[in-house]
Amino acid sequence: MCLLPSNPSCSFPTIIIDGQTIIGFKVQEIKDAIGVRTKVDDLHDMLKKVQEPESYFFNRDRERTFDLLRGLLTNKKRYGYMCCPCEYRAADLEEFGACYCQPYVLQEWNEERIPHVLVPERRPADRYLLPKKSKIKKEDMTEEEKAKCLDLNTVLEDSW
Repeated sequence: MCLLPSNPSCSFPTIIIDGQTIIGFKVQEIKDAIGVRTKVDDLHDMLKKVQEPESYFFNRDRERTFDLLRGLLTNKKRYGYMCCPCEYRAADLEEFGACYCQPYVLQEWNEERIPHVLVPERRPADRYLLPKKSKIKKEDMTEEEKAKCLDLNTVLEDSW
């Protein structure tokens, strides 16, 4: 089969599934095309249901969003809890239309009615520059840090 009509730039990889051309390493797009669902899809659906009424929308870049959600599931497996490190989500959304890692954005950001700018790191350096091989365990977290994770974990406790 000649891929030139489907991918004139001949970039790699190119996959054609039921007439749909997928160019690049787009895990979520490939999963969607072949009808595969995983825990990350369930997490996405549940968080979307909980977050959208609060005006927190997922970034329309599904690959980026799902990569970040996979990271939350990895944290759950490694450390026993899921926690977005962004305690500045509300402020970032208000000021920039997106939070630092950009899984959550305003609807206007997704619709490109507001500019997409890099959101600066607001956390103090000691919160993200950790020594190598350092792991933060739930029992080592302060009560304030635990409280910031509480909302997400409370929502997910029954399912995860």
